[in-house]
Parts: sequence; C-alpha cells; structure tokens
Amino acid sequence: MKLLGTGGTVLADVLIGQTQGTPDALGRAAMYVRKPDENQSWLARGYLVPKAAAADWLDKTAVVIGRDRVKGAVVDPADGPTYTLSRDSKEQQDFKMLDLPRGLELSFEGSPDGVAGSIVGFVYQDVAKADTINFMNAPSTVFNTFEGLNITVRVATRGMERWATISAEATNPMVQGEAEMINARNNGWAYRIDDVKANQIVATRETLLRPVDG
Repeated sequence: MKLLGTGGTVLADVLIGQTQGTPDALGRAAMYVRKPDENQSWLARGYLVPKAAAADWLDKTAVVIGRDRVKGAVVDPADGPTYTLSRDSKEQQDFKMLDLPRGLELSFEGSPDGVAGSIVGFVYQDVAKADTINFMNAPSTVFNTFEGLNITVRVATRGMERWATISAEATNPMVQGEAEMINARNNGWAYRIDDVKANQIVATRETLLRPVDG
C-alpha cells in the first residue's frame, strides 16, 4: 500500500501480508508487513483494511450541525414557490410553515421536520470539483441556526446522480469562525448524495401540504 501526498510525494509505502490469528479484544488484527526495499518482515497489529477506491478513504461528513441548533430553513425548490420553515425555540419539536397558502394545511403536524432537519447528519458518497457540475439555477435551501449561522446547500443533477455544494454565512460575530471553517472545508467541492437526502433538502412545498378538510 502506498500513500501519496501533494505532487505525488510518497508519504508511506508498505507491503501488507496475511493476517495472523484472531483479532484481539479491541478488534485489532495481527499482520505481517515490510518495506518494499527490505527483506525483513514485521508482525504488526492494528485496524488497517486496505481499500481500493479513493472515496473509501474520505471523511464523508461535510458539515456537522445538531438538530437543536436549527431554527428553520428557506427552501427554493426546482418547481413551485419558495417557502420558509421555522420554529420559535429549541424546545419546540416541530417546525411550522410560514404563510400557509389558502385552502391548504400541513399534511401532518411534523411534515416540515424532515426538510428543516435535513442538514443534520449530512454525509456524502463521493466528491468532485464543483466546477465540473452545473449548479447554475440549481434549487437550494438556506438553513439558519438560533446563533445566526446560515448554511446554503445547492443541489444539482448530473445524469442519474445528485450533487450538492455547501457554503456558510454568519449573521452574528459569535459564529463567524465556524462559518469560515465550513467554507474552508467545502469551498470548491461538490458532494454526491443519495436521492432521499437530495429530495429532503429541496422538497417542493406541495409535498408537505394537503387540502383543508371541509
């Protein structure tokens, strides 16, 4: 296994042999290893599982926001009008839709929760340079926290895949550093996400509503 750094610099290079015995109480396996230019082998112990795909080595958590922090979201879907979801306090379990259209109501009490909370547990399957995907006029949602942090997620389609970008803005100096860290981590990158997450993030307003009874 060879680990390369910037410019192809070799950071580590090791030949890995077969594992020996059974894993210990911590799950660590014993395996023989040696450097490519040496005949001496060493019996090492650890968790190393070589993976061929580059995506398997990625930290697939692009942003971490707890649900208790989410105040609401402004959703601009591909079809239909922009709408706003909000709650008054962290103790309030369900989000509400502001300015409900006449003759319609929430399909059930917590129907907005999946959309407003879709920034929570945001993980991705693969990563690509953002400029290789067309995000022009892509649907988006701006998630806002009680502390004044706004996180914008844009969702584009490429073939059969859904891709997202993430950016942040602080409306409160207290979270300026957090916004800068989110942007530093995600600027220039697009993340492939599953259809369920993509559809939650930019759900149309009508999917959350039903006609008023009577």
